[in-house]
Amino acid sequence: MPSCDQEIVCREKEIDNLFNMICAWDGKRVRRNGKHMVCISAYGGIGKTVLVIEFIERLLECLRSSDYLGFRPEFILFYSAKDQKLDYNPHSGNLSVSKMHQQVNGFDMLMDCFYQDLKLDKTDSEWNIPGILVVDNLETFSEEDRKKLLRFIVDDLPPSVSVIVTTRIPVGNEADADIPLCGFPNES
Repeated sequence: MPSCDQEIVCREKEIDNLFNMICAWDGKRVRRNGKHMVCISAYGGIGKTVLVIEFIERLLECLRSSDYLGFRPEFILFYSAKDQKLDYNPHSGNLSVSKMHQQVNGFDMLMDCFYQDLKLDKTDSEWNIPGILVVDNLETFSEEDRKKLLRFIVDDLPPSVSVIVTTRIPVGNEADADIPLCGFPNES
């Protein structure tokens, strides 16, 4: 997972929604209505990746507590297909786009990494490890690879694995839940 040097602000509602949807936990009691796939969609630079990183960091903090009664994943895998990032220079006020090296660049590469990291054979369909899979910047995949991934999530991934997808292009009805991120209406 990439490190984040940014502080997240005004996204408590979205983080709470992720805890409810992914961990099936509202901070008070265990719940049974976890979502299998959540799509976080927004235009570039709005903070999709930062939101997911903050959620994971908070989840890891919760997992250290014996009081936490929510989902306890055995793995959290974060794969970034991000190929560029938006940089802001606070001194000049300029925005610029810089190229990045993609961790995964398509469905096949993602699947290779996924199975290798879990030490599973691709032909083994009987595994059922509780975990979280994050695919960051799905919009950089080809349309065909996006469809393959969504089919894999819906048809082949065990229900013990919750998925978070970030994208500029919403996945529509394929997701169990959608969290559209918007900009902020004012300076507050």
